[in-house]
Amino acid sequence: VEMLVSAFAHMNNAEMAGCTPPDCVSELAANARSPAHSAVAKAAAASAVVLLKNAKNLLPLADPSQVLAVSGPAASAAGSQTGEDYYSGVNEGHIPRADFITPLDAIRAKGTSLGFKVTSSIKGADICIVVGG
Repeated sequence: VEMLVSAFAHMNNAEMAGCTPPDCVSELAANARSPAHSAVAKAAAASAVVLLKNAKNLLPLADPSQVLAVSGPAASAAGSQTGEDYYSGVNEGHIPRADFITPLDAIRAKGTSLGFKVTSSIKGADICIVVGG
């Protein structure tokens, strides 16, 4: 509840005429997925990732001949990220899924562009990235 109230306050909800929670259906259902909004959301998500531990200086990966395995319950199963949850918003009907990408697809695209082989199978992998959910 505190997070929702904070979000409403941050949006200057009090200044929205006719928007008294929970009667803000049009404001809450608005599609804010313009290219500009999407770019800001992507930048915010990217800057929110924090590496808590880099044991033995594993990162950054220096040898592109390595095979990367991306595994875990939320790595590639679309339902694990697009289910009814409060943080992705993808399954709310008014937000298109066209821009949604799984962690496996994102890592595969970036890793392949850097010369890595990226797979979902841990067999024969040099490094395994686990995406929990």
